[in-house]
Amino acid sequence: MVAAAKSPSEKINRRLEDQTLKVGYLSILQERWPLNQDVANCSTKESAYFLHLEKEYLQVPKQLHWNKLKTDVPKSEHSRIGSMWDTLQLAQDNLGQSVMDLEGVWTHLEEFPVNDAEAEVIVETTQNKVQDQYRGSMKRIISSSTSTKKAPHKQFDLRWWQKTEKLYRASFYQAHKKFMIALRIYFEMLLEKDEEGKTYGLPEDHPDKDDVMVRNRYVRMIDSVHQSAMVAKSGHHNQIGKSRLRKTDNVPYLQHACQVTYSLIANTVPYVIGNEGNLPLMSVLGPTHDLKEDTFWTIPQIRVLQKRLTDIYDTELMNWIRSGDIEDPVKFQRKVADLHGETLAREHSQALRIISNNTDLTVEEERSALAGHIAGKGKTKEAIRSMRKKAVAHARASNFVPKHKTGKERGVLSDKEIKSWNITDDERKPMPKTFRAFREEHDKGKLTNFFIRYDTIAQEKPNSQKATKTGKNKTEVLRAKIEDRNHNILTLKNLPFKHALETVRETTSRLIAWIMLDHNLERYPLYRSIHELIDSTLKMYKKLQESRPKELNIKDQEYIEHLEQWQFELIPLEIHADVQKVYDEFETAQAS
Repeated sequence: MVAAAKSPSEKINRRLEDQTLKVGYLSILQERWPLNQDVANCSTKESAYFLHLEKEYLQVPKQLHWNKLKTDVPKSEHSRIGSMWDTLQLAQDNLGQSVMDLEGVWTHLEEFPVNDAEAEVIVETTQNKVQDQYRGSMKRIISSSTSTKKAPHKQFDLRWWQKTEKLYRASFYQAHKKFMIALRIYFEMLLEKDEEGKTYGLPEDHPDKDDVMVRNRYVRMIDSVHQSAMVAKSGHHNQIGKSRLRKTDNVPYLQHACQVTYSLIANTVPYVIGNEGNLPLMSVLGPTHDLKEDTFWTIPQIRVLQKRLTDIYDTELMNWIRSGDIEDPVKFQRKVADLHGETLAREHSQALRIISNNTDLTVEEERSALAGHIAGKGKTKEAIRSMRKKAVAHARASNFVPKHKTGKERGVLSDKEIKSWNITDDERKPMPKTFRAFREEHDKGKLTNFFIRYDTIAQEKPNSQKATKTGKNKTEVLRAKIEDRNHNILTLKNLPFKHALETVRETTSRLIAWIMLDHNLERYPLYRSIHELIDSTLKMYKKLQESRPKELNIKDQEYIEHLEQWQFELIPLEIHADVQKVYDEFETAQAS
């Protein structure tokens, strides 16, 4: 008899963990277009909205077909853009065939019976969304049973089926990537112009040009999310020293990374797709935001893998990309092909340093942080010491120990070293309102450490164009942090009461307080993200209060009152109409 599925808080052995991970990874894949066409098959409303974007923007509408546009494009460009259109059609056909092949393997299972009660329990009790038509294939994919009957016609057993399924899945990934690249190239060719403004595709005043531009932004964002999710999967799957399943719900860490990304997109992109925001940074930071903290990968290693998975292609790709600008064709090739160029790589690295709890600040940054003393001189000093200690411990575990410029290993931050920094009173900035209003620390001061990094790394220089760019990039980090924390709040139900209480206390008195008291919401808006964080934190706080009222104190009641006041003060921002329409469709499907 097989034991019941283990609760999230119980340890799970490596083999069962591998099987549970496979179910999770496959369920994530099966939610995405073109394998999925129905929002009812999505696990969350935010995933449903991402599916809506895939369905809407990964298919070329009739008015943008080449035969509709060619008369408006210079004749000299017809051959190369027409050839690209033909390539796109072939890539689309190949993708469609790969979908049919993979779905065929997943659904035609009669000849491959399996008797594996353990696999049955895992699939039937998983917290992941598993579509009914794929439950049988899930069980066969994760089964380690060898007691299966041989196929009556082909004399092939389950192992043969598993290998065949894996080959078809790899073929799908390859076809999908080629299709995405071909689609991007087609749109880029229609938009191409040189530095002097000469157009090689559609003229500037063409009625469909804005539509092509917006579609291209969405396609690049969606492609970047897909590729970054692959990076996140690789990192979290190989993390060492901790379970690869989240203790809150026993699903792969990748599920959290994806949900944070989907929420980030639903709560931000509809408001910024025109010209605001940094969509490339958002699309890579969402999936990878926990990689540095949860794995032994360094930021340079993350960058290398991101580049390898996203922007290294076979030679066939470069034959597809032909520029109309014969003076500088390579520049156009790199612009079209690369999703993760040098600028984004720098921004991504900086964002990961801010958002990761084990970041190793440079001595210059530590000095700047202490001079800024956002949490007060004493607390800031202890926070810097804590961050250095954590960074060194993490680095030692990964066999990469941070060192001073002298080559000596970094040790404990001593009062003597701090004194050598010669920080003067004139350098000290006023303490932010958040830390003046809320003196008490919760959950080991994790968010205090975050805001020290946020305030110190990549400081803005007043009244400069670079300052505006830096501010916008840091706002993308703050949005990612909000969505990360919001998903954590929503999945607190399986954690111990005291852990949940400390989380909502810290979220209220640090993250939400900073946004309401110190962040410039008018200059750097957070759109729907902050509304949802306040709502979910207040709801969870009241649930905790109802379940164990004696465990909460006067300070908790003050925090609840602050949340209610901020909820009232925050300028209302309705869910974008396009998003709401998908949410309604999803909720209707779930109800039925």
